Amino acid sequence: MTAVPDLRRVLILATHPDDDVIGAGGVILRAIAGGGCVRVLFITNGESNTWPQRAMLRKWRITAADREDWARLRSDEAQRSLESLGARGGDCCFFLGYPDQRISELLRNGDTRLQSDLDRHGSEFRPTLVIVPSFFDIHTDHRATAWFAHKAFGPEIPIATYVVHGQAPPMRALFTIRLTPAEQKRKRDAIACHESQLLLSRRRFLAHARATETFYAPEHDVIRVISPMQERLAALRHALRAIAGALRH
Repeated sequence: MTAVPDLRRVLILATHPDDDVIGAGGVILRAIAGGGCVRVLFITNGESNTWPQRAMLRKWRITAADREDWARLRSDEAQRSLESLGARGGDCCFFLGYPDQRISELLRNGDTRLQSDLDRHGSEFRPTLVIVPSFFDIHTDHRATAWFAHKAFGPEIPIATYVVHGQAPPMRALFTIRLTPAEQKRKRDAIACHESQLLLSRRRFLAHARATETFYAPEHDVIRVISPMQERLAALRHALRAIAGALRH
């Protein structure tokens, strides 16, 4: 593994609100503490997270209006979460508004708007490090985001990847952040700001506030277009996990 990269200007891609603090809360704390700048791009607003919605609203059928309300709720949680880590101001987070659970569909349909948005933010922000979801993540939205990110950011900008769902091959580890107990508590508090997600999965979410954050090498060698069958299998795994959480609740 290498030393921690330059954290003066860190651009973080979060496919859903909460991925940023789960995957890189420690990096956010370290960058800000060192006088650096952090920008988080939320690819979706997480509006199609139906199982927690059903539990909170106590209804089976989720309407378009329900999804809009949920998107606003999750956006508010994401901003509070970042503020708790010291990331403040209008330049620290942007909600791109792409459709939740459909990023891989954009990829298969040849829709390049997301890549163009990432290009624009990269040119504007001029990051010293870009942190993006990993293609080894089992969530297809995360894997599709990885594809767009690797196409948008060329070799001149250092890339590190992170995994929320699943595990990356250990031999691809690039660097590790070791959090102090105080940093670990702040990361846990930031994750806890996402109350809608803790409704059914509190233990699983808060377990991400561990003492280390490991980031992995760029994945230009492994990213590829995701097949519809892979997407359906991944969606089934997530649904089963959500159902298990609902039953425990």
